Amino acid sequence: MGCRALLLALLVAPLDSFYHPVCTRVPLALRAQQQRQQRPKRLHKRREPEREPERRSWNPQAIKLNRQIANRDGSHEDIFRLFNTRKKDFCEVNYATALNWLAKKQPRGGYAVDSQDARNLAELILAASNQLDANPDGWDARALANAAWGAAKLLQPRKYANPRERRAVQGSDIEEALKAACASLLRKIGDLAETRPDDFKAQELANVAWSFATADLDAPRLYASLATSATPRLAQFSAQELANVAWAFAKRLGTGAAGVPNTNAPDDVACAEASRTMFEAWSEECILRFPDGDFKAQELANAVWAVATAGFEASDEFWDTAARAAVPLMRDPEQAQTQNIANCLWSYAKSGDGTPAVRKELFSELADAASKRVDEFNAQELGNTAWAYATASIAAPELFDAIAASAEGRVERFIAQNLANTAWAFATASHRAPRLLDAVAREAARRADEFKPQELANTAWAFATCSRDDFVDAKIQRQLFDNIARAAYKRLDRFSDQGLSNIAWAFAAAGEAQRHEKLFGAVASEAAPRVAEFQPQGFSNLAWAFSTAELSSSELFDAMASEIAKQNRAARFNPQEIANTAWAFAKNAEGSKQLFDSLATMTLVLGAKSGGDLTRAGFTPQELSNLAWAYACADHVDGALLRKLWNAVVEVAADDATQCFTIEELRQLQQVVLHARNSGRGTNMDGLVTDIARAPAGFTGLLRRSLAEADASPSRAQDEVAQSLEALGLEVVHEFVIPDGLSVDVALKPLRWRVAVEFDGPRHYFRNEKRLPTGRTNFKVRLLRALGWRVLHVPYFDWARLPDEKARQNYLKTGLAAIVKSARKASKVEVVSEDDRDEFSALKVAELRRLCEARGLESRVKRGLDARATLIERLRAQKSSSPEEGGG
Repeated sequence: MGCRALLLALLVAPLDSFYHPVCTRVPLALRAQQQRQQRPKRLHKRREPEREPERRSWNPQAIKLNRQIANRDGSHEDIFRLFNTRKKDFCEVNYATALNWLAKKQPRGGYAVDSQDARNLAELILAASNQLDANPDGWDARALANAAWGAAKLLQPRKYANPRERRAVQGSDIEEALKAACASLLRKIGDLAETRPDDFKAQELANVAWSFATADLDAPRLYASLATSATPRLAQFSAQELANVAWAFAKRLGTGAAGVPNTNAPDDVACAEASRTMFEAWSEECILRFPDGDFKAQELANAVWAVATAGFEASDEFWDTAARAAVPLMRDPEQAQTQNIANCLWSYAKSGDGTPAVRKELFSELADAASKRVDEFNAQELGNTAWAYATASIAAPELFDAIAASAEGRVERFIAQNLANTAWAFATASHRAPRLLDAVAREAARRADEFKPQELANTAWAFATCSRDDFVDAKIQRQLFDNIARAAYKRLDRFSDQGLSNIAWAFAAAGEAQRHEKLFGAVASEAAPRVAEFQPQGFSNLAWAFSTAELSSSELFDAMASEIAKQNRAARFNPQEIANTAWAFAKNAEGSKQLFDSLATMTLVLGAKSGGDLTRAGFTPQELSNLAWAYACADHVDGALLRKLWNAVVEVAADDATQCFTIEELRQLQQVVLHARNSGRGTNMDGLVTDIARAPAGFTGLLRRSLAEADASPSRAQDEVAQSLEALGLEVVHEFVIPDGLSVDVALKPLRWRVAVEFDGPRHYFRNEKRLPTGRTNFKVRLLRALGWRVLHVPYFDWARLPDEKARQNYLKTGLAAIVKSARKASKVEVVSEDDRDEFSALKVAELRRLCEARGLESRVKRGLDARATLIERLRAQKSSSPEEGGG
């Protein structure tokens, strides 16, 4: 029978044939639980002697043949020659030894497919599998462990000389059959090992676990059995065996090794329980052995890597003792490889455990060691090291400089993950490295199709963050984002919820959204049906991205609003997420009353937990300003919330408002003031109006001036509108500033008519909905109307259609006719407009007296005069003549 036929037969063999029929399986969860409860605490630190399990005696002929197979001076061809000439003499131990040594002696690139070596290997694996079926009791624990180790090594992916060879061989029938043969043999070994785990010595048990982890084979019953057997005898394990068994469990089971089952299947639950019990005993054993120097650098790095990967909640004592043992090991070039240093740092950053002082000392010592050997680090180690310091928020500028200098010249050898991690780390650490980042950006742009969805999102996030500080050349960045957009657009269905929000945030933050509206449309379509999966940060980032990009998506915003308003969803938002979400919904003119009610309730709850102090609750000055503006812009009448926000703002501004708030935030706050004063009587804004009146005059003056001095850059079309008005014989004032700070493009005289013309350019509308005004535009319209102004709005798309000057004048004349008529009529009737109601009108006489005294004004009023009117007049006079120095 030909070798190819044998291998193909393995591919189509029933799956049941991969399991040995004599294996018995028993529940292990109860046994693991009992072991955890009954396990005594070991007080001494030395390793206990290991019990020697019963071994099978082999005949002299088998022993002699075994020595020939394990000849250190021989080659894999010698082993194949022995097998072909003495096949009938091979017994169980000979098969196990042959597989073990063939794995050790295989060529650097692995056994070439379609070679005589591959055919010999296939025949030997098949013969070993048949021998296992024929005489399972003939295989002792050592033989099973050796055969498993060899099969797992042989199953590892081949290294190809070039991409052409990889494409020619990968996926071929012979290669797949070889993989199936090794996997079949491993599963049969696993079935036997599961029934007699106590027969294995510590090294053998660790090797079996390592084999299944390396081969990536699912075997929860085997792992449960191994864990249950290992737990009571971990004191007999060497440091290497402790590290190897933990590495294997973490590598294969992930969080399942820490007691969180991968599925709810009974086998997975039992496996997770047994693994957690083992890790608890294992961590105690490590704490005893770390200080004695039992662990070498690689073993210690593997141990902490396993705990971090599994997510096992080891004690601070574990992490601290490991850190103290790691420092001298990792600093010694004779003992530590660069991979050990990188893995150790990655583990501490990933877990975030251990006492801060010890962790900081570890990172400090290893930064020095890594800097001296940075050119020895490979691409993955460089990326992981930079990632670790950025994640741990520990500054290491000299190390980052060394990494940048070393990595710059070899980014072409980085895989996609290395490129993404490096960019992310330097962006997170805010470390300037323009030459490195330019090189990474060029390489990432060239190979964007190789990136996984998360890597695309992380890379976009990193370069968006860097773009704020001009770390990257603009032209290179533009090319990178173009290629990321193309790669992401085709695979958005494979992005996680966090990936979708991150890539949208990145394009908006980098100013790349305008050129990639198609990507945003696809993100909205993909995200809207999946909003139930989103975390608060995802909602916040996604809403912020669309709002900043000035892109509308009612479908997405409606879906998000409905989900956030659900019971307990808003309760998980932090201050930044609350402020950003409310700001984005208001700016996009989206959001239901229920949404704003939910966010308001959560804001007040956070404040109440901090004694009513929103700043102590975590709200920054920017977030206070954005949140107050959002509720004012959305016209959500919530005086209780706005009053809390205003008082927090005033308290923050007490030192120096110009240092606490940006000019844009100050303008937002003045719009909040206008909103409060003009919300109309009968609302719950009176308390806020009173608080505004009590605020320092210098601060409220600063707010008015900030809004009044907003940069005015009239467009050519706006100038045309003004010229056409003047051609009609109307007197106009360009960029007229209303006393309260708002400005209008063109005001008509006489000013008492309060008639204005506003030219609404493209920025007044959404980029993808050219006729739909933004929330900011609607807010200004509402404020002007509340202040008694009658405004003719001239949309840019209407103005662009007018063919000549005559058409333009007719358009304006028609639009103004009714407005001017109404204004003239109103000016003849003496009424108190809503604009005459200021911050003093809501105060009582006693409050007005106290305010006058606080501002150095006379608080007494002559008998016969209206006390309230007189006091208000004095306050208004001071306000109008105030120098309005900012700062509070």
